[in-house]
Amino acid sequence: MPDERLQVRRAFRRRLSRGARCLLRLRYGFDAWHCIPYEAKDYAAAVVELARALPEPRRGRVLDLGCGLGDLLRRLPFTERLGWDPDPRVIAAASLLGIWGDHAGTGDLSFHTRNLDVDLPPGRFDLVLALNWLHDLPPAEAEALVRRICDQHLAPHGLLCLDVVEAPGYPYHHRPAALLAGQDLPWYTLGPFANERRLVFIGTGTTASGGFPQFNSRRD
Repeated sequence: MPDERLQVRRAFRRRLSRGARCLLRLRYGFDAWHCIPYEAKDYAAAVVELARALPEPRRGRVLDLGCGLGDLLRRLPFTERLGWDPDPRVIAAASLLGIWGDHAGTGDLSFHTRNLDVDLPPGRFDLVLALNWLHDLPPAEAEALVRRICDQHLAPHGLLCLDVVEAPGYPYHHRPAALLAGQDLPWYTLGPFANERRLVFIGTGTTASGGFPQFNSRRD
């Protein structure tokens, strides 16, 4: 019985969240994909859980490239949380949600409209998230972007989290080894999740494992 009640509560929260997002979409006009609630994305919960497991000294700055409505950032207890997205409509909605829907409630939280392909913020981050959009980039562009993030934007023991998908219907199906061609970096995959999605965690040093089991073993 307790399990059934928990499932009912979760289903209710998903419907409530989806309804609120649809209302925001009527106001701001962003893409319908953003109406999918956080609770319906199994991989998102995994990212949040593992990011929260990082030691506190490594929960300083986090950057979410393609942040959407900011579902991940609002749940991460980092000192500085920065969300970038190319769609000003979704950024406007994310900024509103950040005011009254900040689940972590710690650290600075801000959202900005930026071109993700060329316009990356200055400085280095303990965690960079790049989810749900690399599959739109051709291999050469995706590889160059991953290299740029790792070289210029990760802290000494920082992590880059991205996703790759194998399900049909996506423009490109990247493989972790190809994205990291020529780079001697440890990486670890987690999954599969829905749509044959896998999370890829990439570190800038062998001590970057943190709370990620078997991080230094290369798996594809």
